[in-house]
Amino acid sequence: MGQPVAPLYDLDGFRGRDNVPDPSGVDAAFDAGDTAFNTGWTQTTGQLIRFRMVVKQTVGTAVNHNNLVTEFILQYENATAGGGFLDVGAVGGGSEDVDFAAATGFADGDNTAQVIGSGTNVAGDSMETNAASDSITFSEETSGQECEIEVSVIVNAAQVTDGDVINFRLLFSDNNEAPPATQLNAETNAPTLTVDKPAASGRIMSSLVGAGGLAGEGGIAGIGGGIAG
Repeated sequence: MGQPVAPLYDLDGFRGRDNVPDPSGVDAAFDAGDTAFNTGWTQTTGQLIRFRMVVKQTVGTAVNHNNLVTEFILQYENATAGGGFLDVGAVGGGSEDVDFAAATGFADGDNTAQVIGSGTNVAGDSMETNAASDSITFSEETSGQECEIEVSVIVNAAQVTDGDVINFRLLFSDNNEAPPATQLNAETNAPTLTVDKPAASGRIMSSLVGAGGLAGEGGIAGIGGGIAG
């Protein structure tokens, strides 16, 4: 029996759902209002966003005659602020730039079919509350297979600045060849977004109210009298 060959994985494509961010079903179709394939998008803080990734196995497990069972782990990086890649935070955590977000359109662990890929597809997985996917099985000796992973996340306004660029990547671990939390061998097309952080409404009011504060009956009194009531 020959020696097994370590698998190679490529994050080969992605697409964001920014038109209808939480459609019904993990395999919901994309439409013209969503982002283009392999194109980054602008994301408003505090709003749930779902996006989908294609992972391709570029080298099979060769002659060991064991199916390769793989788990994937989602990480993010605030490329503007620095600090490197970190695990996406738990639902409602709030201390990370990006947290998982509970979706209504699918449940964590729902298997995915092929929606945005084009190769030989195996059943993938979805993540909305769990940092690691369920096990995904690639065929024992076949290269070129791919799976799709759908995730649901939210960008935390308290942790980011308007215009920050956030990148995503996947780590993998498998039951035969690789140690836990190994970076994919290639990231041909990795998801990226630019943060849109709306100004707080309180800032608008403070700019209208001057040194004189609010007038009694009639309106807003600013510096030097402002608007009389």
